[in-house]
Amino acid sequence: MKYLRIFSLPLFFLFFVFVFQLKSYATSGCCSWHGGVGYCDSSVGRYVCNDGTYSPSCGCNYIAPKPTCDKPDFEEGVTFEKKLSNASCTKYNLNASWDYGWSEDGYSLKLDKSSNTSIGDSIDTEETSYNFKNLTPGKYYLHIKSVNSCGGSKTYHYKVELKEQLPDFSYTLNSNNNETVLNYQTKCAESINYVSNDKVINIPLNTGKVTLKQSDTPITYTFNIKQGKKVVKKEVSVPAITKRDIVTTASQEKAVSGKSEKSEKSDNSNIIPLLFFSSPFLYILYHYKIKPIFKKQETQ
Repeated sequence: MKYLRIFSLPLFFLFFVFVFQLKSYATSGCCSWHGGVGYCDSSVGRYVCNDGTYSPSCGCNYIAPKPTCDKPDFEEGVTFEKKLSNASCTKYNLNASWDYGWSEDGYSLKLDKSSNTSIGDSIDTEETSYNFKNLTPGKYYLHIKSVNSCGGSKTYHYKVELKEQLPDFSYTLNSNNNETVLNYQTKCAESINYVSNDKVINIPLNTGKVTLKQSDTPITYTFNIKQGKKVVKKEVSVPAITKRDIVTTASQEKAVSGKSEKSEKSDNSNIIPLLFFSSPFLYILYHYKIKPIFKKQETQ
């Protein structure tokens, strides 16, 4: 082991000299008329001589430069299309669309209620539109950027508001004698009812009609239109029966009664002519048929 240490140092020295001489030999003559070799310019694969010129005859290791990469740019401007997604008007479908920008492979986007959310460079869609479903009413922000293999553009922020839609109830009244017909139409409601004679009566949604009774005093009916926890109350006033209606009703009843009496009198008046024309026949029947029977019974 002692002898190995003694001989290893000279051997290492000889190896270093050999390699240095080999490199010097390899580059000898490359810049012999230009002050010798300075360094290797790997971007072009040529030796640079000490006088600043490239070696006319010797090349060195070439390293290709990294390709230049340009980040994309997003075309500013987003169009929103809002549609209610259910009959009760409590959910929205929101479609966002935009134009192509510059040098993008796709788009990174996010919808939330913060005005300055930061988003990454992952591609969420390659299309120029995106549909968000079942959104509740409120204020939202769309955060969007263009993305390609070099990264993403700056993030753009767009505000959109989905307005709350309250339930609605519209109607018309048509009165006839002692009844009133209410024709109604509902919108954005989940249920509707009204109270009559201390009873809660549920009626169909959308469109329909309800018959409301009248009296000699005005009656107010309260309709409750519900949407989730929200309740809209609509009061419908039914007018009282007017004197004209009462007189008309009474006259109609009198007319019916008079018609009945007249009919009865007419029936009685028809009996008299019948008896007049049938009396000869009755006399003959009595004289020749019934009277002989009574006489026969008396003689016995």
